[in-house]
Amino acid sequence: MIDAFERAAGEPHGRPRVKLASLAELLRIGLG
Repeated sequence: MIDAFERAAGEPHGRPRVKLASLAELLRIGLG
């Protein structure tokens, strides 16, 4: 789930992925 979010966030910028930088973001995405 987190991997898919990071990949989708990077695509519009021509990047393979955008890493989530905070624990709060990781938990929000990971827990849905």
